[in-house]
Amino acid sequence: MPNEVFQIDTSVLHFMNYNECCRSFDGVYGGLIKIAPNFHIVSNDFICRSNIFFRDRQKKGPLYIIGIETVQHMWDYGLKDICFDNVYQ
Repeated sequence: MPNEVFQIDTSVLHFMNYNECCRSFDGVYGGLIKIAPNFHIVSNDFICRSNIFFRDRQKKGPLYIIGIETVQHMWDYGLKDICFDNVYQ
């Protein structure tokens, strides 16, 4: 898992059922991923993980956010069948 943490804007996310015992939500959902206002990217060549874990209960995990230049390197190397989506500011 990448060590760099990508800060996501939580104002566009929907959090379901907070559990005090484990201090997390049962589910975190969001269709549009936005960069947190105080987070700055210095390069387009990176692989990061999100600061928030998504999906349902036992299956939660971070999103992997990959810079535009890194995506191009991956395609040039010949990696296929990987889906990418945009991140908005």
